[in-house]
Amino acid sequence: MRKINLISSLFFLSALSVNAQSITIKGKVYAKNKQPLPSVSITLKGTSGKQRSIVSKTQGDFEFVNLDKETVYALRISHVGYIAIDTIITTPIADTSKVLMLKSMYLEEQAQQMAEVNIKSKVKVIELRGDKVIFNVSKSPVATGKTLYDAIKQIPGVFEQNGSLSFQGNKISIYIDGRQNYLSGAELKLYLQSQPASSVDLIEVLPHPSAKYDAQGGSVVNIKSMVNKNYGTNGTILIGGGQGRYFQNNQGLALNYRNKAVNVYGSYNHLHSKKYADNYSDRVLGPALNIINDEKRKLTSEGHMLKAGLDWDINKNNTVGVLLKTNFTDLNKSWNSATRLKYAGASSDSTSLVNTNGNNSYVVPSVNVYYKSVLDTANRTLTFNFDYFKYDKSSGNEYITDFYDTQGIAYNQTKFRDNSPTINNVYAAALDFSNPLKNGSFEAGIKSYITKTDNNTVWETINNNSWNYDPSRSNHFIYKEFINAVYANYMATFKKINLTAGLRYELTHTEGNLATQGITNKRNYSNLFPSISLGYNASAKHVFGISYRKSIQRFGLDVVNPFIFYKNPYEYYQGNPNIKPEISHSLSLSYTYNRFMSFNLNYIKADDALAPVYFKGNNNILISSQDNLSNSKTFYFSNSVYTSPKEFWDISLSNMVGFIQFNQYVDGANLLNNSNWIYQGNLSNSFNMGKGFSSELTVMYLSPFSQGIYETKNLFQMDLGLSKSLFDNKANIRCSVSDIFNTFSTRYNVNYQGVNAYYRQKDESRFFNLSLSYKFGNSNVKRSKTRNINSDEIRNRMN
Repeated sequence: MRKINLISSLFFLSALSVNAQSITIKGKVYAKNKQPLPSVSITLKGTSGKQRSIVSKTQGDFEFVNLDKETVYALRISHVGYIAIDTIITTPIADTSKVLMLKSMYLEEQAQQMAEVNIKSKVKVIELRGDKVIFNVSKSPVATGKTLYDAIKQIPGVFEQNGSLSFQGNKISIYIDGRQNYLSGAELKLYLQSQPASSVDLIEVLPHPSAKYDAQGGSVVNIKSMVNKNYGTNGTILIGGGQGRYFQNNQGLALNYRNKAVNVYGSYNHLHSKKYADNYSDRVLGPALNIINDEKRKLTSEGHMLKAGLDWDINKNNTVGVLLKTNFTDLNKSWNSATRLKYAGASSDSTSLVNTNGNNSYVVPSVNVYYKSVLDTANRTLTFNFDYFKYDKSSGNEYITDFYDTQGIAYNQTKFRDNSPTINNVYAAALDFSNPLKNGSFEAGIKSYITKTDNNTVWETINNNSWNYDPSRSNHFIYKEFINAVYANYMATFKKINLTAGLRYELTHTEGNLATQGITNKRNYSNLFPSISLGYNASAKHVFGISYRKSIQRFGLDVVNPFIFYKNPYEYYQGNPNIKPEISHSLSLSYTYNRFMSFNLNYIKADDALAPVYFKGNNNILISSQDNLSNSKTFYFSNSVYTSPKEFWDISLSNMVGFIQFNQYVDGANLLNNSNWIYQGNLSNSFNMGKGFSSELTVMYLSPFSQGIYETKNLFQMDLGLSKSLFDNKANIRCSVSDIFNTFSTRYNVNYQGVNAYYRQKDESRFFNLSLSYKFGNSNVKRSKTRNINSDEIRNRMN
């Protein structure tokens, strides 16, 4: 009836319309809590029948320009989850003003006004939202039983090379609930593999983050946890299990209580994982000798993660909160490594067999305190965060090596062990300011980090049945890092053009102290990191974009540690205290059609490119380390399609073709000129089969390619999942099979500085997984406050 009255009024007043000069109509849209609402759909229709549609900007403001002045307009404002507003706008005939400013509009949430209405919308597993790629993990049956690390690799455009993740050629910086995580390489992989994907709502990729984000990494991957949205008490229980060669399981409980002023929340998650790995290498040392290594590994981990938080709205303008987190993780390692020296023409080979047993324990208590204040009616805000955490790792390994001669007779045995504790203390503080403007917003902030890492490795060898200190291998290394940053960021919309421009300055001081040798290495460096992104909305269907970003990739805190890590009698790993950060420049051109198809051209140039390297040492020993290559250049063309050929069938298809080149110049000579083409394809099919059943089939293929010193063979994987919702979507049962054909295996060749070798690394990848989740209590509790915990950046670079 309201709609009929609105139309009747519109035609009744149409007789009063007059022709006049063009005018502009402006307004603002807010939620009931006076927070501005961006991306709200606004439709304006005049008495002439002409209709125009726009969306509100970042601070909720909107404007219609170059309108033919009419006596009456019909205005409709609608947004998902809110009650739409329909209103009539009248313009007095005698009014000659060119700008009509409307009163602020306030939308009410539907859940509070329409408790009996069940609103359902179709959510795709993979979505393209503006300049974001969204992977709705909670809607993906294939993600069942996977870890966070495996879930990230499921995103089109993401691939892994030697433990490092990238998106369309850009290094990735990991955020969890808006908090950055700076772990890299094997430690980042271990951290993400210790957490189940089933506790995650969605993962979003920001290919071109603004200067507000730290300069670390070229692209941002933000992992968002499950949250609830209504007043009251609610929770989620999760139980899951998986079977590969061994059984693994996970359990979780999340609770949330909120009233008008206070939000209390907490969670506990446990993950038990037991996996095997089968690695093989063949290193050529001339025409007459090969060193062949077979390694069987078994890794068992027990992880316990606890979180408790409180957010308190002191009044409508001021909020304070505290968040406590503690992680306990035990990782037991057991592996057998058989190394053979194979001589050409020999009737038998000499062999060494290494049996290794080790245990790593991680305890990470942390606390975050934050305060947010809305300073005035213009919604200027100031946010302060302070963090402290202690990262405590104990690590011990025992190595027993038996040597056999060419006749297979044991002739020697060595035993040694290491105790390598690591203690880190981190202090971090940040102050951020946001100022809404007429056409956008201005942001600025400062951040500071102080980190102290203490590594004291003690090696012992056995002699006369007693353990004795080994000073030739033992070492004590203390590393300090101070990072200070300041940034400014401007976002604005001018008719069809969206602009984001920012500048970030970071000043870094490092100090490495090799206490056992009395050697201190200090370094100071500073960088300016500009970023700019320009979007042109030619129409509702055609969107063009261009962006540039300068970024930095810092090494992990374990990489700068010069200690030796034993693998077998012919191979060890050693840190590099002289390593430098990588600086990269990224330029991107994009075109999006109707929000379901995108095309991108990306060019990335990195100086002092971080990369694993191998060196040939004395007595046929292979030394693996991390170093800076002179530069790398990457060019990518990618195309993504997110479509629904049928109502029950969603397809996500991503194709990426690129060219990669690495160079290493030493004394004017290019020791490494490694370049080649690469292709990656990701296909995801999601099916809604009715009656609560859904399924998903994903396929990934990566062609052979070269990166750094590695020449990697092709990769292929196929996953299948099935889901069934029960009890009005409160419960969900999921099952999946990962890597159905057990084809995912990393194989690569190395030919660099006298090292000629072939490697095959087969981590366990085929699992059958089953999980059950149940939500209880109110289903729509408002989410807890999102904050940036700045110390997480440091935590992720720790070993």
